[in-house]
Amino acid sequence: MAMTLSPAAELAMRASITLAIEYGNGPVRLCDICAVRDMQRDYTAKVLGYLSRARLVIPIRGKNGGYRLARDPKDITLLDVIEAVEGPFSLNLCQKENPECDQAQKCPVGAVWSEIQDFAVAKLRGKTLGECVAGLAKLMPLSDTPIAEDE
Repeated sequence: MAMTLSPAAELAMRASITLAIEYGNGPVRLCDICAVRDMQRDYTAKVLGYLSRARLVIPIRGKNGGYRLARDPKDITLLDVIEAVEGPFSLNLCQKENPECDQAQKCPVGAVWSEIQDFAVAKLRGKTLGECVAGLAKLMPLSDTPIAEDE
């Protein structure tokens, strides 16, 4: 089993990146987010719900509705996005707030896991959506995306 983010966290990151690129240009329709990032509509809507509950995304209803980031992309970290979907980031069971391993106190590799955990959290907390999308706004024009019939 590989150490990977969940599919939900991956989709949350893709959607957040799209919204970061479009930040300040008004709401982005669900169909546009899905088309630009090649994502399944129903699952993306569910993931955007998680981001909304975490107050990272604001859903806007109505004819000109869609989604937008709740804050400037420079104020949202990659860790914020991942934890909105997965809860507190932990590399493995012994790195959780309440370790789920009965060997956590005497584990011979515990210090290694802890070091990797600290490094990963620091990297994710230290990188914002704004930094990730700097210079990308012109690369993904949503206006070229076909409009879905139902939106």
